[in-house]
Amino acid sequence: MEFKIPLFENAIDVLESATMELETYVDWTSDDIELKLLNGAMKRSIQHITNCAELFMKFRLREKGWKYVFENISDASEENKRSGNFLSVKFVKGFRRLKEECDVVMSFENLIELYKIRNSLEHFDIKKDFKLVANALINAIKELITFCTTEIIIVLNDESDKQILKTKLEKLEKVQKDFEELIVSEEYRKA
Repeated sequence: MEFKIPLFENAIDVLESATMELETYVDWTSDDIELKLLNGAMKRSIQHITNCAELFMKFRLREKGWKYVFENISDASEENKRSGNFLSVKFVKGFRRLKEECDVVMSFENLIELYKIRNSLEHFDIKKDFKLVANALINAIKELITFCTTEIIIVLNDESDKQILKTKLEKLEKVQKDFEELIVSEEYRKA
């Protein structure tokens, strides 16, 4: 038996996880849930959205050429690729590489801003204004949807993969809108 997960499938799985976590957050706010649980759902939403963006970024770079997935293209070799003995391109550099090498015309500033928040979450303590974090998440999701719609769907050869991605993005967009509506609601602002 072989353990095999294509990069596109991996990105789709993480996209589903991100959507579920954000949906959980929206659903839980209608209940009397501990702040710790809400913060956990928000944290996982941020982690999954940035992870998803990174996977789709690497998927798009790989479409240009697998060597672009390496942090240092000069280190790219079939042996390192096969063995996994390499550093992959970092988040910000990867999105810059998309613009420079793949002619992607997007700033990615919202995804990069959310990535900075994710770094604080994963490596240090974090204490930020909730609305700032929520808006960063909302804007990053919008940017991710645009990126996937304009740059990922067009390179997919399989029509069923295109439909799967479209369906998952529609679900994420619906949940993102529900989350945004919740955040701007008068009741929530008072909390």
